[in-house]
Amino acid sequence: MESLLSRLYDKVICQSEESVAFGIRYDEIVTELVKPLYESMDEDAVEDVRGLIYSAFYSAEKYGFYLGIHTEVQFISEAMNILDEVHEQ
Repeated sequence: MESLLSRLYDKVICQSEESVAFGIRYDEIVTELVKPLYESMDEDAVEDVRGLIYSAFYSAEKYGFYLGIHTEVQFISEAMNILDEVHEQ
């Protein structure tokens, strides 16, 4: 199931118009965050930090998506159980 969710996230969610627009804004934020690092680090080191920021963000966003799907499935399952109990009475 995680593989399916991973593909869904990568192929659909990340490619959505909203996600692309957010990605552009996120690039601007990361650029501002790492700007002060150029004073004390060489360009390669700053790019390594930039890569770590992007990697952490991607993982957090993707696993947040998984958590959201998991929560929604639990919610639907509970709602179905409540409906079943009402129909049994």
